[in-house]
Amino acid sequence: MRITIFLIVFFFCLALNPLKIGAEELLESNEPITIDSDQMEWNREEKTYTASGNAIARQGKVRIEGDQITAFYSGTEKNNKIDTINIIGNVKVINEGYTAFGDRGTYKVKEGFLTLKGKNLKIESGEDKLTAKD
Repeated sequence: MRITIFLIVFFFCLALNPLKIGAEELLESNEPITIDSDQMEWNREEKTYTASGNAIARQGKVRIEGDQITAFYSGTEKNNKIDTINIIGNVKVINEGYTAFGDRGTYKVKEGFLTLKGKNLKIESGEDKLTAKD
């Protein structure tokens, strides 16, 4: 229930903000998604890339950080497309004008929908802060 209230307030606040929200910008972006980390593991059978240690995913002006980022892709090895990104541990989403924090997150690339979950959810925009608990 708390997370539902948080999301309603979150999206209401973002609707009032003239800055683009991260998920919209990701959805509108034709730029590729890049993932960098200290260590990268590729699982051909499960069609995943798992990044750990300073893991950062980027698309356009949006940056997603976490302890571990797993990208699920479809297509062939030479022509693959990331469908979903799961982020675990110390999740931070940075976009122009705001930063959002959570314990874990999921980004559905095709839908342009990013969900953050955890005990200490927080969004900061300048001096404004919004917090919630999962």
